[in-house]
Amino acid sequence: VLDISNPAAPKRVSRFELTDYATDIAISGNYLYVANFEEGLQVLDISNVSNIRRASNYQVSSSKEVVAVTVKDNYAYVAVNREGMHILDISNPASPVLVGTYKSDYYPSCLRLQGNYIYLGVYSRYSDSPQPTRFRVINISQKNAPAKVGELTGSGHIYDIFTVGNYAYLVGEYPEIKFRVVDISDATAPRLITEFDVGERYSEIIVEGNYAFAVGRDTGLNIFDVSNPATPVRITDYATPGNSSGIEIVGNRCYVADGFSGLTITNIANPQSPGLTGKWEPAESLNATSVAVS
Repeated sequence: VLDISNPAAPKRVSRFELTDYATDIAISGNYLYVANFEEGLQVLDISNVSNIRRASNYQVSSSKEVVAVTVKDNYAYVAVNREGMHILDISNPASPVLVGTYKSDYYPSCLRLQGNYIYLGVYSRYSDSPQPTRFRVINISQKNAPAKVGELTGSGHIYDIFTVGNYAYLVGEYPEIKFRVVDISDATAPRLITEFDVGERYSEIIVEGNYAFAVGRDTGLNIFDVSNPATPVRITDYATPGNSSGIEIVGNRCYVADGFSGLTITNIANPQSPGLTGKWEPAESLNATSVAVS
């Protein structure tokens, strides 16, 4: 946990040890939800950031890993390898309860919640190249019976999805390293409206206003003008010191989980000319993969 009250000089206030990869995180109230791969979903009490405590640990069955999580109201939506998606009632964070499951024949890689739908990226891990992938729309209005209502088929591993209104923005890699925009105005028939090669893997994307901000392990922060979603325009790249993999935006600041270089904070008041605000570099060997701000 980092204190960012002075963004020019973030400082660590505490640390909680995990025994496996933290592939995704989400904050709701006084709790941090961690997709902890083979260790399941960790629920951490962060009411006292100087003394983080484990509130609970939701375990999935053997050989199935938790890879992504999003939280809203009293529910957590959890992407699980070799399984699909679990919906958990977290009204009592100390004791999450499974209320619904969406079974998938493909491996989930990421998910995004908007309204009554979860937008899920899934892929076929053992297929021949080119690797087929699916962008799936799951209706979650009935928590005990989530159901697929729409799907878009393509190739390449979807690493992240961000939705705004009638559009979903997709980034990924292998074998096609593309930026895609999908029209989701009809949940039953998602439609690709544009795609283009970006030359490197982006691991996460956020859209704020007329701009999309994507992070990649080799080029850092990449900014696109998406004022017309049908024709995104790449306007600038901002190199960060490490291998960027996570991103959060609050106001005019962009927080980047920058691999072994820790956290990089960038001023994006002018998206065409971002500038360094501050950074935190760990003294030990720590790989920053995700970031959330509260």
